[in-house]
Order: sequence, then C-alpha cells, then structure tokens
Amino acid sequence: MSFIDGYIRFFLGIPGQMAFDLAKDYQYAIYAFGFVYGIFVTMGAYNYRTILPRCSERFIAERLQHIKRPEGGISYEETEQIIADWKQMINSLPKYMCIMGKRDYWVVWPDGDEYAEKLRIDHGYIKKIHDRLQQQS
Repeated sequence: MSFIDGYIRFFLGIPGQMAFDLAKDYQYAIYAFGFVYGIFVTMGAYNYRTILPRCSERFIAERLQHIKRPEGGISYEETEQIIADWKQMINSLPKYMCIMGKRDYWVVWPDGDEYAEKLRIDHGYIKKIHDRLQQQS
C-alpha cells in the first residue's frame, strides 16, 4: 500500500475504504458507465442547442408561409394552431431525439409540452419568426 492509499484510507473511514476498494476493483466498469453516460448527455445537449431549434424554426416558418393575410398580421388562434401542430410534430419524433432534463443530469424523450417549455415556444416566439419572414419578403 502506498502512502497516498494509506492517507486516503485513514481519512475515509471504514465505509470510505470499502467504497475506495470497490472503485479500485471495478474501475473499468465505472469508466465504461461514465463513457456511455457522457455520450447520452452530449447527444442531448447537441439536440437541445442545435438540431431542435433549427428544426422548430423551419417547421414554424413553413406553417406561417401557408397563412397569407392581406394586412400581414397573425391572430392568436392561428398561433395556437401552429403551437398545437408543433407539439404534435415533436411527439412524433424518434426516441433518439432527446434533450437534457430539467436539472441537466439525464436526457428526456420527445414530449411536446416539455420541449415547448424548455425551448420557449410560445406566441411571442411565433410572432418574432412571423415578423422576420415579413421583413425578408
């Protein structure tokens, strides 16, 4: 036993020694678990920050293209319909399209209400995209 092992064992006590020995004996299983966990967390963060906002914006812009009004505004009922369609689209996503949960410790699977809350898809967001489309055309 090295000096550092003895020092750690002295300060950890008996339960800490048992946990330390377990971690030393199964270090490769712990590494593998950490690696898999890291892959899930990275995939969830990438989906949350990159893929879903782009996909959502494209979906909402496509829905807004179908609404042609002469005065150029959009009603509350139309935004409600777009949000309902968007939530339905999110619920039909495959299971690998996951994002980070509320506390960012684990990933959650596709759920329109949860994504809408996390990505802040609401009437203001849809109006912002609508105004941007109006400026482009």
